[in-house]
Amino acid sequence: MGSSMTLGKRISLGFGILVFIMVVLGAIGVINMRTASHNATKLSDIYAPEVSLASHIFKLANQIRYDMRGYVNREDEASLNNVKKNFVELKNALAQAEALGKKYNLTALLEK
Repeated sequence: MGSSMTLGKRISLGFGILVFIMVVLGAIGVINMRTASHNATKLSDIYAPEVSLASHIFKLANQIRYDMRGYVNREDEASLNNVKKNFVELKNALAQAEALGKKYNLTALLEK
């Protein structure tokens, strides 16, 4: 095969193979970029709000626990008022988490 081909045909065949390799690599790159775009969208739309809500719920629960302890130890009405205020905010945050779980079908977030 190699000896019957002229120099021009060999160069053309080599160039054709290089073009084919570049097209395949370009297609792989496009597929990988679409996957990365999908993952970035999922991260910003689902996971970031989920983590933010979880952090906020954790903060509120700790603050309620701290204020309850202050109320029990000192019988401080300000602590009791903080507990009531934070408890309402905690209920709202839990409702937001449930809405997020239903919107994106996050079964782990919806388990009770």
